[in-house]
Amino acid sequence: MITPFQIVRAWCGWVAAEVRQRGVVAVQAIGVALLLSLVSVSCQTTPRASKAAAGVEPDVRVRIVREAPSVRIAGPAQVAVRPIGSFGEWVGTTPVDVRAEAGVLVAKDAAGVERRFDQGAPIEVRAVVPARTARTAGSRQPPEPDLLVDNRAFPGSLEVHPRTDAGEGAIDIINVTTIETYLPGVLTGELLDNWPLDAYRAQAVAARSYALHERARARLRGRAFDLENTARNQVFAGRTQHEAAVRAARDTRGEALTVGGDVLRAYYSSTCGGRPMGAGSIWPTGAGWEFNGAPPLQVDAPRATFCESSQAYRWQVTRTVDDVSKRIAAYGAANGLSIKALANVRSIVPVEVNPAGRPVQFTIADDKGKTYKLNAEHLRQALNHPAEGLPAPERAAQVRSGDVEFEMRAREIVIRGRGWGHGVGACQFCMNGMARRHWDYARMLAHFYPGARLDRLY
Repeated sequence: MITPFQIVRAWCGWVAAEVRQRGVVAVQAIGVALLLSLVSVSCQTTPRASKAAAGVEPDVRVRIVREAPSVRIAGPAQVAVRPIGSFGEWVGTTPVDVRAEAGVLVAKDAAGVERRFDQGAPIEVRAVVPARTARTAGSRQPPEPDLLVDNRAFPGSLEVHPRTDAGEGAIDIINVTTIETYLPGVLTGELLDNWPLDAYRAQAVAARSYALHERARARLRGRAFDLENTARNQVFAGRTQHEAAVRAARDTRGEALTVGGDVLRAYYSSTCGGRPMGAGSIWPTGAGWEFNGAPPLQVDAPRATFCESSQAYRWQVTRTVDDVSKRIAAYGAANGLSIKALANVRSIVPVEVNPAGRPVQFTIADDKGKTYKLNAEHLRQALNHPAEGLPAPERAAQVRSGDVEFEMRAREIVIRGRGWGHGVGACQFCMNGMARRHWDYARMLAHFYPGARLDRLY
């Protein structure tokens, strides 16, 4: 177990070395990183909320491309490329194409000039800003230009990492920017364009809280990136000019949800369907996962609901018995579960429901007389899991939540469901409904995360 004393002692030694090498400015930056990365005495991988970090905005590293064979980077006229941690750089004319050959990154610019970098070393790509021109008093320099990846603009810099674990020619692209610059792109990716401003503000606080929490976990574990740009974490659309998204991030700058001094992992999903789920009912809460046991995330009783406008409020899909059976078995095989031996499904029934009436756990029986158990969230994932010989389910045919019931027919299974997503924490379509009923964002957050504090961390 790593104690706070051990963390601080190691940090103090590091600071002493940095003082000798870099001076006071470096110490200030390192102090900020510490404030945003400390864990609690229970060894939760959770950042501490600290008023001492006032005025300091952390960076965030978002993986925007995963295991690609190559990437084209454009935007400014030129980009500077260097191995991360080094000082020398190569300047290329855009577009610059980057690929990996046997783990070695190779960059080639528009003029055909090619540069190979050290074996296995990731590289950083930044926009080259034109030399500053003479300015009149009070004038401002234009902002640093965004970088384009697959014709999508991303603020800040990019890191390219070779992924030899995924193949000699695979690379990851990571966008490094500040968290407040990142947030509008999340709001644009997560919410519909015409929703009210207070829905965007509530989402901004939840997304910022989640990002700060996941950022700390990633860095404690030595991961190269903090967040994915997909629904696996939260959708990030890159640079956006969407007015409500930009304003909501600005209006709530630095605000996050906390509980007991820790930043809350503020889960949210599209549509609760009228029945919330407690995090501790479907996700682990043991060592390293204590944050899932936070009281504000255990809402599983009836509450006021405002998501009826969602197309996923109620839904129905029909699958073949073969489809359902193979997907569940494939999910079991991928996750080392005994249900990998599932034969043809004969019944799927809930054996535990929460106080709101939402299923928590199901029993699945097959035609060989064997029974297995899966919790609701695992069942949702299993029903959409890839299986050999089966195409990925189309969006309209996906099982959207674990709040489901099954009607067994001869060769088909009719699945009727409520909502979209896990149901823990905030409901985005409820945010929309609340905002249209003139709820402000603080009231929404208190409704979704009872007992959590709304704190300004920087």
